[in-house]
Amino acid sequence: MKAKRQRGAVLIEFTLSFLLFWLIFFAIVEFGRTMLAWNAAGEATRLAARYASICTSESVIQKTSIANKVVYLLQLTGQAYYADPNAPGVESDLTAQPDWLKLEYFPAGCTDSNCEQVRASLSGVNLKLQFAWVTLDWALPANPVTVLREGMSRKNVFPPSNNNTYCY
Repeated sequence: MKAKRQRGAVLIEFTLSFLLFWLIFFAIVEFGRTMLAWNAAGEATRLAARYASICTSESVIQKTSIANKVVYLLQLTGQAYYADPNAPGVESDLTAQPDWLKLEYFPAGCTDSNCEQVRASLSGVNLKLQFAWVTLDWALPANPVTVLREGMSRKNVFPPSNNNTYCY
């Protein structure tokens, strides 16, 4: 009599265990994607600071060019987007505008000949995390990176053979 009441119990246990296993598995995968995006954001700010330290500091075009060179790192996992602090709830693509990248030159008001340091940081970059049926928005930290000035000039060319400018 006891065997008849136990019929199907293994199938139910397997089904519940199977669902729990896949739920945990996808949580681990999403956590890995989030850590990859966080690492890519740190690398993007480091690269932006390095570009800014060798290029001229005088134009918005230069900032846009640097943002376009490092945006691919932020779009690596497909989770990052720009949330404008002046327009809450509005999401935009990172390539639409370079406002997410902040470049600061020190001392304040310096020119290309006397700047000593450059700081790059992120602003308004969020990640869209998806777990099971829940979507969460998580703001990335600013990741400020400060580097010493190397040679702010428009004459920095890479590679020198074809005059393809490195900074623009």
